[in-house]
Amino acid sequence: MLRLPPFDLLDFLSRESRDEIKSIALLSAFSGVSNMALISLINYASQEVSAHRSVAWLFFVFAATLVIFMYGTQKVSRNSILSSQRLIHKFKIRIMGHVFKAQLIKLDEIGRSEILQTLSRDAQMVAQGGFMLVMFGQALATVFFLTIYTLFISWVAFFIIVILALVFLAVSLKSVLTTSNTFKEMLAKDSNVHSLFNDFITGFQEVKMDSRRARDITRHMIDRSRESTEFKGEVLSTMMREFSYMEVLTFVAIGLLIFLVPEISPGFSDHVLQTSTTAMLIVASLSSMVHSMPGLMQANLSARSLFELERRISDEQSEVALKQREIYPMVKSITLRDICYCHATSGSTTPFKLGPINCEFQLGKIYFIRGRNGSGKTTLIRLLAGLYKPDVGEILINNEQVIAQPSTSEYRDLFAAVFSDFHLFSKAFGLNHIDDHDITEMLKQFELETKVSVLNGEFSNVKLSSGQRKRLALVVALLCEKPIIILDEWAADQDPQFRKEFYEIIIPRLRDMGKTIIAITHDEHYYSGADRLFTITNGMLLEEII
Repeated sequence: MLRLPPFDLLDFLSRESRDEIKSIALLSAFSGVSNMALISLINYASQEVSAHRSVAWLFFVFAATLVIFMYGTQKVSRNSILSSQRLIHKFKIRIMGHVFKAQLIKLDEIGRSEILQTLSRDAQMVAQGGFMLVMFGQALATVFFLTIYTLFISWVAFFIIVILALVFLAVSLKSVLTTSNTFKEMLAKDSNVHSLFNDFITGFQEVKMDSRRARDITRHMIDRSRESTEFKGEVLSTMMREFSYMEVLTFVAIGLLIFLVPEISPGFSDHVLQTSTTAMLIVASLSSMVHSMPGLMQANLSARSLFELERRISDEQSEVALKQREIYPMVKSITLRDICYCHATSGSTTPFKLGPINCEFQLGKIYFIRGRNGSGKTTLIRLLAGLYKPDVGEILINNEQVIAQPSTSEYRDLFAAVFSDFHLFSKAFGLNHIDDHDITEMLKQFELETKVSVLNGEFSNVKLSSGQRKRLALVVALLCEKPIIILDEWAADQDPQFRKEFYEIIIPRLRDMGKTIIAITHDEHYYSGADRLFTITNGMLLEEII
């Protein structure tokens, strides 16, 4: 037995704002009543003209009704469209709030590209779906009120139109039920092709440098795109074929009213003109409903994707607002006590385990951490910075205050970091208290004044070499004036001269300023500049003698 899929679009609009549903219902009812009034006026005027009576006064009634209809429809439609856009805006902001509160591991699991694609493609489709729902509601209300109107013209016409509406509804439901899953599969194939295009563009250098790889990925991309296109064509053509049958049904009804019913019911001929006029508008409304169904189905799936995205982001344990803000007046040390963390894996792969970790980082000291790829260096600093929640153990400040887990923004505000996968913003957000002159002076210290300028906190250029981008990222981190600075392989992309300046001048200067430096580095020639050197192997942290 086929089961009607949930109407997530209506659920989305209702959950975000019940006023939106009321607005759609009001607009639909207004449109239906107005269309009925206009048609009844036209039919009445045609009767008067046939009786050779003046209809001048009816023209003014018709014009007034038409003006009211146009004004009311435009106003309510505009409000409905603006309301839909505001709902999408609120939803996006709420999702970004969930993203901010979510654990980093959850964000990595879902995938940043999937979140962005859902918020852009699906959110826009839902916004368009809100408008299509308004049009569908108007057409449905028009059909309903005009069908009631035909009862006052002819019960035979009313009976035929009701039968038509029931058949139309049954065929529509069957079409929606049979195409719902294939429509979803069509969108999934389309999304996979989009991912291939994204891989092609993101990996353009690698594609360009290997002709065999270029031919292979191009062939694969073309094949998948062709397969998706053909499947989409089959789905849409099947859907439109079924919908065309429904349109034919509507004209069959008109044919019955004009050609067959007068033969059965001789008295019906007196009402054939009125009934035909009414039936034509009903047909137009039913046709509008038919053509809006594919868009509504896609908007419905998009609303479902938005619901699923919100559920996946918000169901994970996230940081909760504490009743009292955590305050760290003067941080002298941060201690990791018996910290353990295990990366969740799928399948038979052995999960990576970090810990137990026991170490202390004191204010005004330099700490270097080294280790092979995959040994747990980045995981360690993410635990320290509060981006990961430890499975076991605790983090202490000044050997007494235990940090709440998941960590709070007050704790993370102790750190300024340049991670290996850092992102460089084009504007110095959060640094409104620092003027452009101070930023420019810092740019000079890092030899970037000829590459980047700043105006109102916005950098003129962030499309720099990898080494220069890291310098600019460190400039921003230092301007944040945090007590602890975390650097993940920062010097790896620097030229030998600036690397030497970094280790021998910049880092000691930061220590003299009371900063704590925690750097992942493999530059052995400069290990002597550290106060403590740690090596991490297979998730275990050991201190080495310098």
